[in-house]
Amino acid sequence: MRRSVINPDLKRDRKNPKTGNWYIYWTEQGKGSRERSTRTKDRQQAEIEFAEWLLENNSPQQGTSPSHVLITDVLSIYLKRLERRSQLDKTKMSGYDRARYAAKPLASFWEGRFVDEISESSCEDFIIWRQRSNNTLLRDLGVLRSSVIHAAKNGYLTHPVEVFLPPDEEGRTRFLTFGEAKALLKAVRNRPKSAEHLELYLKIALLTGKRKEAILSLKWLDVDFNSDCIYWNPVGRRKTTKRRPTNKMPRRLKKYLLARREKYPDDEYVVTFQRKPIKDVRKGFAIAVKEAFPNNSEQEKVVPHTLRHTCATWLMQKGINPHIVAGFLGMSLETLMKRYGHHHPDFEKEAAEAF
Repeated sequence: MRRSVINPDLKRDRKNPKTGNWYIYWTEQGKGSRERSTRTKDRQQAEIEFAEWLLENNSPQQGTSPSHVLITDVLSIYLKRLERRSQLDKTKMSGYDRARYAAKPLASFWEGRFVDEISESSCEDFIIWRQRSNNTLLRDLGVLRSSVIHAAKNGYLTHPVEVFLPPDEEGRTRFLTFGEAKALLKAVRNRPKSAEHLELYLKIALLTGKRKEAILSLKWLDVDFNSDCIYWNPVGRRKTTKRRPTNKMPRRLKKYLLARREKYPDDEYVVTFQRKPIKDVRKGFAIAVKEAFPNNSEQEKVVPHTLRHTCATWLMQKGINPHIVAGFLGMSLETLMKRYGHHHPDFEKEAAEAF
């Protein structure tokens, strides 16, 4: 049964508030004040224990019908899970932050409504109410979908319900030309505080096409200079739908990585600042973009993910076999051809030459 937990809080042992362990204090209906020790004096570890306790004790009853579980509850459960993961791995903090921002409008729109009220019609109503770009809507509803799936997989729901996403917008996918890539690198080098790690991030992204989270979480342990391979999906990492294949290291990238390793031999992560992993590159990247492309419009906005589009486009423009490109990027062939197929030299060649 679900506990009626009221005002849970994390505090030092009330009997020994200066040096004691951290305790979870709460009020439980019918039983009064309760407490539980986290068995640690470390605040960060105690917060992780607290997050786990909240997930276990302040969530819907196991196996509840979607008609009896609030949408705000499944959002809360999912966010607590992401928060715990970000505390264990700081490189996941940006993903947690994005989900947290997306959850605010979702909770506001669906407040007081139950999971079984999610339908194609209600999702369309949310899209009209939200009035944001297609990418923002995809992010928001994607968080709702992940929350529902997570709740069902972990037994809080008897079954998931479908969350309807807006269709992908048609049109060009923004990528950088070689000249634009050089201009962006030049702008990055003009930023003294972040130039070194941001430049390395830029080079890795352009030469591998990997997502930001994969690059920022890459450790030297997973870079093999003997076989010239990068293991983006190391043993122990939880597998997700974002595929991370093992890649052969481009020769130019190997040169950059060897220089970095020689300069910082004691770093655990590849992209670091003052020997610590980078949480996000969004701020420094945006400043460099503003300098490189002062007339950058909202429709043609350059963001870190643009570098993945750029790598895919360059590979296709060079006439590389699409099956090889898809495998290198960790992308389905269908997605590759839909978004980048027209950049390949053989795209509709026979049809065009028929006339």
